[in-house]
Amino acid sequence: MRRKTWFIRVQVPKEMQESVGRKEFCRSLKTTSHREAIARAPDVTAEIRTEIENLYYRSQQTRRTITRLTDRE
Repeated sequence: MRRKTWFIRVQVPKEMQESVGRKEFCRSLKTTSHREAIARAPDVTAEIRTEIENLYYRSQQTRRTITRLTDRE
């Protein structure tokens, strides 16, 4: 909690950290109420996990493209 606002932290899986470029994501739950923070946490966690997966997928696509382009030479 910062300045009475609740935050959530989601760890990036170790095998994804290098590709994603972060070890964790921290996001405000935009509430000072503990009860409301608990209610919002699952949705925000799911959003963050989707964001992590998308970043990882894009980085893997980029790596494959670079590998294909450099293999052509």
